[in-house]
Order: sequence, then structure tokens, then C-alpha cells
Amino acid sequence: MSGTMPDSTKDGHSNGPEKNLEPESFLKKMVRCVTGKKANEDEDEEEITDYDKGKFGIGPCKPKRLQFLSNLWAFVFLYGPFALWSVAVVPFVRSQVTNIERHFKISSSKMGVVFSVDEIGYCLLVVPGSHYGKLTHIPRLLSVSGLVIGIGILLIGFSQVYEPVHLPQTGSFANANDTSGNAQYLCGAVGNNLTNGSQEQPIASYTLPWAFYFFACLMFITGAMKSVRVALCMFYIERNVTKKSQAGSLIGTLFASFVFGWPIAMLLGSFASRTPVDLTSTDMSTSDPRFIGAWWLGCLIIGILCVFLAIPVMLMPKHVIKPRPKDMEVKVIQHSDESFAGEKEKEEELKKVTDFKQEEARRSSFVVKNRPQEPSKEFSFKGFLEMPKSMWRVVKNPIVLLLTMEVVIARFGGTGYSTFEQKYMEVQFNKTSADISFTLGICQLTTSFLGTFLGGFISSRFNLSRTGMAKLTAVLVFSTCGLDLLMFWLSCDDQVIYGLTDMNISNTTDSCSCTDQNNLPVCGSNGVTYLSPCLAGCMDLDGKKFANCTEINAGEGTATPGLCDNGCPYFIPFMAYYVISILISTMGITPRYLATMRSVKATDQTMVMAVYNGLGLLLAGIPAPMVFGRIVDSACILWDTAGGDCKLYSREDLKWKIVGSFNGLRWLSNILLVAVLILMVRDDRRKARQKKEKEDEGRLGGVDNEGAVLDDEDEKGLEAGYELKMRRMSAISVESNTLHTRL
Repeated sequence: MSGTMPDSTKDGHSNGPEKNLEPESFLKKMVRCVTGKKANEDEDEEEITDYDKGKFGIGPCKPKRLQFLSNLWAFVFLYGPFALWSVAVVPFVRSQVTNIERHFKISSSKMGVVFSVDEIGYCLLVVPGSHYGKLTHIPRLLSVSGLVIGIGILLIGFSQVYEPVHLPQTGSFANANDTSGNAQYLCGAVGNNLTNGSQEQPIASYTLPWAFYFFACLMFITGAMKSVRVALCMFYIERNVTKKSQAGSLIGTLFASFVFGWPIAMLLGSFASRTPVDLTSTDMSTSDPRFIGAWWLGCLIIGILCVFLAIPVMLMPKHVIKPRPKDMEVKVIQHSDESFAGEKEKEEELKKVTDFKQEEARRSSFVVKNRPQEPSKEFSFKGFLEMPKSMWRVVKNPIVLLLTMEVVIARFGGTGYSTFEQKYMEVQFNKTSADISFTLGICQLTTSFLGTFLGGFISSRFNLSRTGMAKLTAVLVFSTCGLDLLMFWLSCDDQVIYGLTDMNISNTTDSCSCTDQNNLPVCGSNGVTYLSPCLAGCMDLDGKKFANCTEINAGEGTATPGLCDNGCPYFIPFMAYYVISILISTMGITPRYLATMRSVKATDQTMVMAVYNGLGLLLAGIPAPMVFGRIVDSACILWDTAGGDCKLYSREDLKWKIVGSFNGLRWLSNILLVAVLILMVRDDRRKARQKKEKEDEGRLGGVDNEGAVLDDEDEKGLEAGYELKMRRMSAISVESNTLHTRL
């Protein structure tokens, strides 16, 4: 970091007399002293250069060799890995919805409740946690919350120990005498009357398993602990940057770590879904409707990593930089008597210094009123009273209110769809959980990181104003919504399932006495899907296959568990659309957050993020998974006879309900986004007129009635260099008194 005076060190202390420097006039020294620049330099963003650095470590243990870690980039790279794995918790559990439903016999609507409870915990703590969290040691608070998240997901994984599930071991399927294996699905295995095998509604007497309540409680805790991540990270960075232009790159890089958690969760989900739940060898393939992946193993991995990665964050200092207070001792600039020779020169110098003091006083009055105030070091009754006042200032801001309404509507559709996105793709394209998780992970691996980083880079590189960031967000949102319409065409038709959607049951299977108690969809060697091996007339077992099937005349006359591939060609085009959509949408994350934060004054920035995220969760994040879970269940055409999970869905029904709801809500939110842009443009014009009027009156810029910072130009050189200017104004005062004495 470069200093502002040639005789100063990095920490602002004097380094001795100047050497080999050309003499400067007193006025030039005054300009350099106050502005930190040479008199002939162009105006640019001012940076804080006089500050105390925090120390990396905890308590008395603060080794000098580790003090190079006491900077914001170190914070980003220490907290980033933990943020990655903490963000991976929810997407990983979402990727394992099918496995968890099969393990504990839980329906999609009930899994939606589990995800909603996670958002309830987030919502309850996001406002008080974000507001009062800034009064604490932020890195330590983030570290403790991370430890709780890690322990919570570990306990979820250990639920497998309490209720283990064992898959049939290798070789057991071929045993025709084992009625608990594949033999129970053979023709004539059950002596009941023939039924159509369709159970369109879950069993009314079905009771929820203990795992539902256990998962809900732990997800509530993890949701509450992750509520402070975004607001406090952004506040910590904004309060410790020496240049405001650095914030975009730092926040963009940190958000890239947040977004990077999704592809990592998907890849881990693919590994877990391919691994048998009991970690033993089995004849079941991953396409078998009865196969259950080791979802609990991924929970243990994420939990252990969260615990270990959260510990180093605790060592970061409370303040990376802390500007020195204005009442510090100020070194008086010495001048020789020769500089003031002549009455005329003395009068001119005095007039220039006096005018400069008056101008700087006007500047300082603006800064004192509007610069971010250092949070109180202690909790106080006054601090508690400030929270509702801050919340009221945020809520009555029309731009923030419209942005919040827009994000509520958009998030309702986005959260609901993303919760069951993997299940939708599994049903639509007849893919396994492992295949979908792996494909999503690979697609998100580069696009999510690249998109988020580009969003932050563009915001910083072009120094976008609040309105500029909102315009960039709108362009990206409309582009993504246009691409989302392709989902209606990139879908597959419903399959014909013999015994379910096709009721032309052959009389040759009457003697089999097939029932709906042992439904297992199988694909015959003739390319036809049957509701069960019994309806296919299968009499025997051949390894992993059902053999001697009387209804299957083509091929080998065998059937394998799972649905037949109906040749749907849209999976690869769908994934191409998905990659482009993710890249564009993630580019809007950083500019959207920054535009929201810069719509209020700095002291309300954590509150606006809390309200923005809190209302989004309360009105969208909480109800959306439950509503969309109901929508998913409404498309079920075959329930498990014991209740719980759905066995088969209607593709067409699921597409129109899920994709239609998602797109309809997204386009509705775009109307509010346009209204936000109109308000911002009008607000900028009003501020420009006010600024011009004040300039005509000889005054420097201003603020709106709410105290919000007007634009980036007003912030530059005022907010960042406040403490330094106060010290230098003291030097001006001393010099002025000296001049008066000499005259």
C-alpha cells in the first residue's frame, strides 16, 4: 500500500527529514497534506493510508510470522473453503432426496417441509444476527456458527446408525427360494386376485417416521447458524477495505466460493448415490428403483470438513484496519521564516489557507454526517433501540421495498424448483440420482465460479454505480428468463407402462395372481416397460434379470428392474441450456447485492441485507419447498403400497406444473424489476439536480432525506479518508494560527 507523503512509512509515522526533494510552496504542501496527492495530480479515489492493523491470532498467541495473514484476501481465502462446504449442506441433501425418501419412506411434500424448516431457522435469526453480529468479533462469530453447522450435519449422517438399511448381497437375487428377494416378484409368487397395480394416493394410515422430526430439528439449527454468513462477510469486507473499489473483487471472490459449493455438493452426491447405503457389494444396479445410495456418508464428509475449516477463521482480527482517531497527536509542519518574507506574500498565503479551511470544513460536515460509524464495542440499550429505527429506515425506502418484493416472487419460484430440480430431471430423462448429480456437478463446476467472479469483476472494473449495477442485473435476469422458456420444449413424453397406463392385460397372466403389493417396474427385452415382473409373466431368475417371461416374445424374453429408455433426445440440449443459464444468472449475484446495499446509508447496510434476505426467506424460502413438494406429489401416478414415497410420476403433468409455476413467477418478478429501474433513474436525476444547485451555491454535493449516499462520486475521497482528513485539518488549523501570529 502506497503512502501519501514521501516521508511516511506504511503505518503513517514519520521516517525522518525529506531528502533530495524539490522545494514546494506552502500551498502545495497544504494540498498534499489534506488530499494525500500532489497539487497537480488528477482527482481519483482516495484511500485510507493511516491506520492500525489488526493482529492475526487469538489471545496472547499472535506470532509475528503469521501477521501477513492479517488482511482481507487472507480472510477470503480462509473463510472461502469453509463457506464452500457449509453452502454444500443443503444442495447435497437435495441431491439425496430420492435416496432419503426410499430409506425412510418419506414423501416429497414432507421433504419439502424439512427444507422449509431450514429456511425458518435462517429467517428467525437473520435480522437480529446480522444487526447485532456486527457488534461482536465477526470472524469468531462466523467460526462458531460454522462449528455448529458441522456438528449438525454430522448428527444427520449418524441417523443411519440408528436405522440401518441393508441391500441384498451379491448372489442373493438369483435364489428363487428367497421370497424376500427378487423371487417375491415372480409370476405365481403371491396368491391374490389380479389388480391394476395403481395406487394414486398415499395410504391414509401412514405415520411419519422419527427421521422426519430428527432431520427437521437439525436442519432448523443449521439454517439458523448460516443466517449471518452473507451480511457479516460483506460488512466485514466493506469496513476494512482501504479503497471501495476493492470491495467488488473481494466480495465477488468470496461469493464464488459460496457458489462453488453447489457443484462440489453435486459431485459428492454422485459419489454417494453410486455407493450402496450399507457399503457392501450388491447385485442391484443404480437404475433399480429399490437401490439406495450412501447419502449418510456424504453428510459425514461435509460435517467433518466444516468443523476443521471453521477453526482457522477464528484467528482473524476483529479489525483488519482501524483508522486512527482524529484526536491523535498531529505533527506540525515546520516552515522557515524565509517562506513568509514580505507582507504581500504573507497576506496571500493567509487568504489561501483560510479559504482552504472553509472549503474543507464544508467537506468535513458532509463526511461527519454521512460516513459509516464504527459499531459500538458493547451491547447497550441504545444499541437495541437502534435496530428498529434502522429497520424502519430500510423498509420505508421505496427502492429497497420493490427490490425485496421482486426477490420474494423470484425466489419463490427459484427455491421451489431448485429444491426438486434433480428429481424433476431424474423423472423427465429417466436418469439415476448418481448420473444427474455428476452431470450437474460438472456443469456447475466452472460456470458457477466463472459467472460469480465475472459479476464482481465487471462491477469493480467499470466502477458501476448503483443504477448501473441494477441495469446489469436486469439484462442478465431477462436473458435467463428467456432461456428458461426452452424447458417447455426440452422434455420427454410419458412412457407407456403395461399394467398402469396401458390396462390391456393379457389373459395369460391371470394364473400369476399379480397384486399391487409387489410392484417393481421392469424393462423387457422387447423395449416395453411392465409394472412388475409378474405382469410380464416372468417365471424364473437369471442373475440380476427376470427370465422366462411369457409376455416378452422379443429378444431373450428377460426383464431388468427399471424403466425402459424411450429414446428421448433432449437430455444433452437441456444440459447445454442449463450451463448457459447458470453462467448468466450467477453473473448477477454480486451486482444485485451491491445495488441493494448502496441504496441505503452505510450504517443500514447490514440491516438492508437482513431485511432483503429475511423477507425473501419468510415469504418465499419457507413456503416454496412445501408448495412445490405438494406439486411434485400431485404428479405421482404410483405410490408405495405401504405409504411414504412415490414410485412413478407423470412426466407431462410434472413438467407443466413445475416448469409452468417456475417461469410464471420469474416473469411476474421482472415487472417489479423494471419498476425499480425507473425509480433509480428518477432518483439519480433528482440527485443530479440537487447537486448542481448546491454547486451553484458553492456547496459540495449532499444526501437525500433518508441519509443515503447519493452516488459513488460523493463517496470517493470523503468516506474512505475521513480519519486522515481530520488529522490533516488539525495541521491546517495550527498553520493558520502560526500565520496570524507572524502577520
